[in-house]
Amino acid sequence: MMNLLHWRLLLAVEECGTVTAAAERQGMTQSGASQAIRQMEEALGIVLFVRDRRQTLPTALGQQVLRKARAMLAELDGIRSLADEGRGLLSGRVTVAGFPSLFARLLARKLDQFRLRHPGLEVLWLDGSDEEIEHWLACGQVDIGVVLNPAAARPTQQLGEDTWLAVLPNSHRLARRHAGQPVYAHELANEPFIVATGGCRLHGESVLEAMGARLNDVRMRVRDWGSALEMARGGLGATVMPASVLPDPCPGVRAFALADAPPRRFALACSAAGAASPQAKALLDWLSER
Repeated sequence: MMNLLHWRLLLAVEECGTVTAAAERQGMTQSGASQAIRQMEEALGIVLFVRDRRQTLPTALGQQVLRKARAMLAELDGIRSLADEGRGLLSGRVTVAGFPSLFARLLARKLDQFRLRHPGLEVLWLDGSDEEIEHWLACGQVDIGVVLNPAAARPTQQLGEDTWLAVLPNSHRLARRHAGQPVYAHELANEPFIVATGGCRLHGESVLEAMGARLNDVRMRVRDWGSALEMARGGLGATVMPASVLPDPCPGVRAFALADAPPRRFALACSAAGAASPQAKALLDWLSER
């Protein structure tokens, strides 16, 4: 019966030049090696080697067989290397941090699909603000984090972007314009305003201030986008929020593009631990493909 040990023995004979040296390399007796070679020649029905007192040489047909055997064993070694590399993906954990609205809209289904491909790998999602996520990344407490408006030189993987909207109560005077018209930052400066941060440094007020419009009548500051939306719906003031967090339909308010506002860009960044993690790399590759 031919097995891998026999095939490796044949290659060892070719490389060593004698059955005795090949047997020693393979941890076999000389008689056992000679018997194994005879069995293979009988099974194949051909002569693989010719022998004299000094060396053992492959026949012309034996050289062709050995060439294919070498390729076969190289493929097997490649499969084993692939399995060794992939074994780490069958277990362990990759930790991803981001924003709740982004998770529901962009990542939840993709992460579920990734879990199906790697059933032994735990994917842990953490909700956080942009400041918290940056801190977790810096401390290595998460492998991958969603970051906002990353610097061009920062190694990241683009995830998406959304626009800023001015959200006004239906009764607001600025809400009377045509749906396609934008609202300009300076128009909101003196209006009753609700600041919603979403737990991030980058929010409606900071965007307006960056555009040169300082708010003079802030009625309330809240963390939750939904709370700000309810207040706007109740007529307490205008607010500015990303398009991705606004439900559809959204009765009681009208939403307009905020003119000239730069988009809110989000991307995936790795911590030092994540950059060295095969699990994190596999997840980033999976998301990049999609």
